[in-house]
Amino acid sequence: MQKEVKKLPKSEYELTITVPVEIIQKEYDYVLTQVAEGIEVSGFRKGKAPKEMVEAKVGKERINQEVLEKILPYSLMEALKEENLVPITDPKIAVSQFELGKDLVYKATITVMPEIELDDYRKVKVTMSEPKKVGEKEIEESVNKLYERWKLIQDQTKKETGITTPEGVATEKAIYTPEGEKISLEKKEPNDEFAKALGAADLVDLKNKVKEEMEIQEKQNVEKEFENSVVEETLKKVKVEVPEALVDEELNRMIINFNHYLSQFGLKFEDYLAREKKTIEQLRQDWRPQAEKDVKIELMLRKIAELEKIDVSPEEVTAQFPSEHKHEDHTPEKKEQEENYVRHALRQAKALGRLKEIATK
Repeated sequence: MQKEVKKLPKSEYELTITVPVEIIQKEYDYVLTQVAEGIEVSGFRKGKAPKEMVEAKVGKERINQEVLEKILPYSLMEALKEENLVPITDPKIAVSQFELGKDLVYKATITVMPEIELDDYRKVKVTMSEPKKVGEKEIEESVNKLYERWKLIQDQTKKETGITTPEGVATEKAIYTPEGEKISLEKKEPNDEFAKALGAADLVDLKNKVKEEMEIQEKQNVEKEFENSVVEETLKKVKVEVPEALVDEELNRMIINFNHYLSQFGLKFEDYLAREKKTIEQLRQDWRPQAEKDVKIELMLRKIAELEKIDVSPEEVTAQFPSEHKHEDHTPEKKEQEENYVRHALRQAKALGRLKEIATK
């Protein structure tokens, strides 16, 4: 087997592989023999008909297809092994010559993990802001919004469950709290009855709960802002040619997730495109910069994990599954795939955590 290897931009390689005619003929004969064993030809016992007759009945196209399906993966695997190349996406195959009596010639384009330069990432320093204090004004505004939404629901409930007079006028049907206390819908501002309906002891208790929730949210916002700043500053130190194949995969993932998001609201992806007056290709083009950035972050964290010697133990992976029976209906291959995904996600999360630690020192 002969091969020519050409390095392309963005971590791609093009391999031109030539498989000798002798191997092609041998594989063709083998496949023909295997096919003949299951073919019945009039006048011959099953599996005993001449190969020429089997070939005529089955058709050379089917045999050629099976020959290719056997030779292409094997020959490509051997070539990649000799060149020490490990693809990270499925190869693109283009056959330029394939017929009996001649060598098989094809090109395989593969994408490998890109080289990543990440200098001085330990010099990245980011200061986390202090969470803003939640004031009485913000609490009042939040409680008032809750009240307005609650009142709309109660008014709707009144319409749906109310009793009508002979003249068709809706009358109020009593609404009670979980404790059995009657709620008056005539109140124009938040009160204890409203607070109890939301599970609080009274209005003061509700305001305390709202304040606590707002403080938690503010703290989370500050932490997320800090995390984003750490990532953005570290990205400035990354040098990498982002492979197009990985960007395309990320775009596919983004579209699948967005489609799922829309479906939760009973919306269709096709209707969204029509409303936005875009084709799916235009949408992919709009989202490409974000997809490239997401891939770059993924590669950066992978490099951080490598440099910081971050690993994930089998126990950490197992802990992510509810029980030992999580995989019981899966094949060993499916189970390994799931565990590898979890292991990778945990490693990336640890790498991000390490970056945040470094940025605060």
